[in-house]
Amino acid sequence: MAHRGRTVAISAAILTLTTAIGAGTNLLTPLVPVEWVGRYAVPLMIGVVLAIGAVVLLNQRSHGTGPSATFRAKRVASSSARDGVMDVFTVTATGGLVANRYQEPGHWSGWLDLRPNGQAVDVAAVATGVDRTEIFYVDVSGQIWWAERSAGERPHWGRVPGNPRIGRVIALAALSGWPGHREIYAVGDHGKVAHTWRWHDTAWHAWQPGDSPVPCRDVALSVPSADLLECFTVGMDGRIRHRWFHASEGRWTEWIGRAGEGLPNPVVAIDVLNGWPDHQEIFAVRTDGKISHRDHQRGHDWKPWRDRSAPVPFMDLAAGVTSEGHLELIAGDRDGSLWQRSYADGVWWSERWQRVPAASADIGAPA
Repeated sequence: MAHRGRTVAISAAILTLTTAIGAGTNLLTPLVPVEWVGRYAVPLMIGVVLAIGAVVLLNQRSHGTGPSATFRAKRVASSSARDGVMDVFTVTATGGLVANRYQEPGHWSGWLDLRPNGQAVDVAAVATGVDRTEIFYVDVSGQIWWAERSAGERPHWGRVPGNPRIGRVIALAALSGWPGHREIYAVGDHGKVAHTWRWHDTAWHAWQPGDSPVPCRDVALSVPSADLLECFTVGMDGRIRHRWFHASEGRWTEWIGRAGEGLPNPVVAIDVLNGWPDHQEIFAVRTDGKISHRDHQRGHDWKPWRDRSAPVPFMDLAAGVTSEGHLELIAGDRDGSLWQRSYADGVWWSERWQRVPAASADIGAPA
């Protein structure tokens, strides 16, 4: 729609310019010496035509193959109740926040403006029930906002109490480990990590330090089984580290780097999914813009890293499960387009990446 509107506008401008040139030529011709017209009129008209063509070509290159000029994805997150649908949340380059719903086996509902209270920086979400999702975003000041939302609703945002010990928050991850539970992990602008949680109809718990051994830049959370939570971070050194929480022990372990060993390049962003009971899979965006992933079944070693061929360099991703055995990977490239690749039991990964439909206008401008 937006591209069609630009084409119509350019065509109208060209028609107007051509008409003006023709009218001007008719008016000025009697005033100009005949020998001048014969010598310069044709080169002048060719120059005008070439200039118009160059403008059209530049417009096509700028807008014809990428996302809408006013809708460029910057960060992406997803959530699903595993009922065949997945909600995708995107922070736009203008600081807006928008949502789209994907339904198996390939239908997108269309983008909805979530109208954040300020310019968004990062977003996280977790399904807390069938058709109920909790969304968290952080604004440019580092304030975290949250809301509970049903599909099609605009959320009513409330503040999550801040934590001055980690500085201005720049990255988020969220999970729900048990019914009625939700938890946030946050990364501050100096790389410190902290987490808070709450139970349904209770206040947020006081922030607890993450005690990461190195400054971090991204974080992801995983629930491979009912008694186990896991946290993965990307350090400023590009290495992946993780720790876990056993419900029976009631405490988090120390950080280790085993899950991230063997990558060919440093990492800039990660996400983790749980496709089956006792299963988890890491997806990592590397500094060269490519995606690597490896999975792990509880009680077994991590499998080797594998690459998902990338059509363009990526910068962020969200991994989700729409239903048992159906995985979805949404990745954002450096130009702001979103791409999708799917996995189904017995079919393996889809042959190629597909573009996620972009919004036709900047619906994601902050309120």
